[in-house]
Amino acid sequence: MANAAKVVGVPAPSSDAVAAYVAELDAIDPAIVAGRPTAMSLMVNGLGTCRALAANRDPQHLLVETMLSFGNEQIELTREQGTRVVDAIRRTLCAG
Repeated sequence: MANAAKVVGVPAPSSDAVAAYVAELDAIDPAIVAGRPTAMSLMVNGLGTCRALAANRDPQHLLVETMLSFGNEQIELTREQGTRVVDAIRRTLCAG
């Protein structure tokens, strides 16, 4: 996970935070995790969202970016799911 943090330019989250992040995404919809080609892509997207949150990105713009970046061939996220993903990232990856 340190590699993903280095790519994004943010501190690496703890292994507990990463496990909580993946569990929360899986609870929103298992296809979010299952449809990713690699764990690295899931981490880069999540940590990129942390960076956007820290920069106080416009919430609606951030929501749309999240819906697009976390959707995949198996799932197209709804606004409600996108909001839940952003909240999960805020609670887990960005908490430290």
